[in-house]
Amino acid sequence: MKKILIAIIVILVAGIGIWYVTSMDKNNNDSSGPVAVVNGDEISRAEFEEAENQFAAQQGTSTDSLDKETREQLKTNIIDSLISQKLLNQAVESSEIVIESEQIDAQMEIFRSQFENDEMFQEALRTQSLTEESLRSKVTIELTTEAYFNEKLNLSSVTVSEDEINTAYEEISATQEVPALEEVREEVRQFVLGQKKRELIFAHIAELRSAADIEILI
Repeated sequence: MKKILIAIIVILVAGIGIWYVTSMDKNNNDSSGPVAVVNGDEISRAEFEEAENQFAAQQGTSTDSLDKETREQLKTNIIDSLISQKLLNQAVESSEIVIESEQIDAQMEIFRSQFENDEMFQEALRTQSLTEESLRSKVTIELTTEAYFNEKLNLSSVTVSEDEINTAYEEISATQEVPALEEVREEVRQFVLGQKKRELIFAHIAELRSAADIEILI
């Protein structure tokens, strides 16, 4: 079975692969109370614990096995990611960007086309604890976020010069053995392009954070 691109605990924005815990569900709270409040919107402990579990699953370990210092750093990193995602969600929602259903349908069809038949597609969804409806919701979030970044930061205008490609290649080849530049020029170009887009996005999120009312409760 081909891998489906729906393990969407990552948001693949404009092809740059920035990791965030995805949740635009404001009702995802539990009885133990929020871990943070961002501009009046709560981040629940359930969201925090889900992110913690996702990290452990990705690393093939348990957070209980981490030493105190490492676990505290992990907690800080997760909270920061959740806050950044909440700020981004708020900004995207306030932008009132609307994605046409045809765009969503096209992306859903790309996912579906990775499988030989619908039965295999449905099985892949079940293994990810997803339904077509929930996948469609996540696709909508991704496309809306991409449109927001393109509108706000004009990411489509970002370019990479030959000097930047050469510099990046020299830096990479200084630490590891790589093929000749002509063989990997496009890969290096995409790498540099991704870096430049990430820098713009992280700077924008930092701006959102500097203007936000944030209370961390753990």
